Amino acid sequence: MKTQVQQGDALYVVAPAGGMTSGNGYTFSKVFGISAYSCPSGATGVIYVKGVFTINKLAANTWNMGDIVYWDNVGFQCTTTSAGNRPIGIATAAAGAGATTVQVLLEPTPV
Repeated sequence: MKTQVQQGDALYVVAPAGGMTSGNGYTFSKVFGISAYSCPSGATGVIYVKGVFTINKLAANTWNMGDIVYWDNVGFQCTTTSAGNRPIGIATAAAGAGATTVQVLLEPTPV
């Protein structure tokens, strides 16, 4: 198709200060995604904005399958706290207290 630029599962981005680490979450204005690979600051990188990913979480938080997952852009981890954090998707499996990760189905947030 002449007008298609990308499929939309992944987006090209300019890596922020400090660069990007493969598998970590990053925000770019209203867009949240998981870095496909590590790259230095200012380089073109790729973030996945769709799919299911295992993401770092606040160890004290718990989720059941289907619960909303929020992104703490200060602690750079998933949280159950909605205040001041952005929703990034839903948990696809239970994640208990003490666990350091949660499986998340990313769902882009409409502007």
